[in-house]
Amino acid sequence: MTYSSYYEDGLSVLLKVSSIPTTLIYDGRGELVSRMTGFDPDRFVAMLSDRIDEALKSGGASAAAKP
Repeated sequence: MTYSSYYEDGLSVLLKVSSIPTTLIYDGRGELVSRMTGFDPDRFVAMLSDRIDEALKSGGASAAAKP
């Protein structure tokens, strides 16, 4: 075998991931604010950008920015 193998050791159960790829976005408080399953190459960047912007607007990022 010439490639690396990785094992998730229960992380998929903890995060409730049932398909690959799954993209999770957490706010500054560590709360899940978005979950995207699957991949659409024509829309992925726009969808991800929109969801990150929504997370930032929700105020969660301000908790991470405080010392």
